[in-house]
Amino acid sequence: AAWSPQARASATDALHASLDAVGLPDTEYKYMRLLRFVQHSVLPRAGPGDEVVLTGHSLGGGMAHIVGAMLNLPVVAFSPPGAYQSLAKHLYWNAREKRRMHAAAHNRTVSF
Repeated sequence: AAWSPQARASATDALHASLDAVGLPDTEYKYMRLLRFVQHSVLPRAGPGDEVVLTGHSLGGGMAHIVGAMLNLPVVAFSPPGAYQSLAKHLYWNAREKRRMHAAAHNRTVSF
């Protein structure tokens, strides 16, 4: 059975707390760096009529899925991990008003 968003969030929070307890804090989700890069460096350089398509493999594909859903950009990912679960956790804790992005992740991405 699939975990609920609350259960996934609790498990991820426990993981971060465990890392912090042994001196390995991870205070920022990795996709946030990619999100800022796309917002501040890629999209401003796109010309009229250009379409930005995010791509990635494995973890990079998962991050592309999440950032693509957050920015409503198309994605082509090769062997991504459980991106939907990661996005669900983000939406549960940080963007409750944008939970419709989960549909964007499903409708605007292609995984191989």
